[in-house]
Amino acid sequence: MSETDRNQMKDLLLWSPGVVNQSLDPSPNLGDLIIEEYVLSELSSIFCVDPQNIPRIATHQRLRPGDRQKARNADHVFVGGSNLLSSYMDGYFQWDLIMSDALRVRNAILMGAGWWRDQGTCNRYTKYLLWAALSWKGWHSVRDGQALQHLQNIGFKRVLNTGCPTMWSLAEKDLSSISTTRATKALLMLTDYDRHEKHDADLVQLIQNSYQEVFFWPQGAGDRDYAIELGFQGTMLNRSLPALDALLASEVDLDYLGTRLHGGIRCLHSGKRGLVIEVDNRAREIGKDTKLPTVPRGDFDTIRSWLQKSAPVSLSLPTANIAKWKSQFDR
Repeated sequence: MSETDRNQMKDLLLWSPGVVNQSLDPSPNLGDLIIEEYVLSELSSIFCVDPQNIPRIATHQRLRPGDRQKARNADHVFVGGSNLLSSYMDGYFQWDLIMSDALRVRNAILMGAGWWRDQGTCNRYTKYLLWAALSWKGWHSVRDGQALQHLQNIGFKRVLNTGCPTMWSLAEKDLSSISTTRATKALLMLTDYDRHEKHDADLVQLIQNSYQEVFFWPQGAGDRDYAIELGFQGTMLNRSLPALDALLASEVDLDYLGTRLHGGIRCLHSGKRGLVIEVDNRAREIGKDTKLPTVPRGDFDTIRSWLQKSAPVSLSLPTANIAKWKSQFDR
């Protein structure tokens, strides 16, 4: 590591969904690893450091004394994406944050955070918890208008809808070359923890009847077994990011269809035509804001129409907001 890197590294700390505990074991949800990869890449670009050397702590586990000290000593503490915010954070622990830690850490900056499900107004505990944990001086980045509204409702004014950091670099890509007609093969993904067995089984059957070959990538720990339960018959990829990336980098003529949002975004980065099936607010809200191709689960008329021919991919990314959020760290 260069001397410049060493000088910069003491300033940064990433609260990341990509690690499942404070020992930094990787999250079993590979979507979290996709988020972490792009968050680290963006931070490395902003601060001119090696992404592998940015210190991390886990959002999935409470802080240890040493982690609190790291957070207090860092000049910039980032909360790096995923749907870790909730209106009821005394009963939801995707971000395992308690009041005593929020009061110790303070000044964290959100980076592409989203909201867990469709929820009502934040309860009092959540309001005070976020007031304590988050910076009042810095600009926060949220990934959709829903999260923006929730934070504004509890008094945060310096919030920008930037979309998800996994999509920021798509603004620099030419997506016009992505096919609008059906490929010969398909990549399918499903979500084991959010099941609708009738719709999911119908989706599996439709895709298997529509393509010469179907691949399945299990993003979550239970996805493989769920697909098999639904009658999937095709090529099962290993549950790893390298396995997915190898397929996407190959010459296979491929469409993506599935309920996994970040797996679908990964496919878009590789120039693959894709349609994300909405199982909750995440894909719906991001699709609404950015024109990411999504469709409500069970809308098979739209899915069948998309299989035959889709509109050209034309994303609407909030580049001005992204640039404004990044500019606060100009040195």
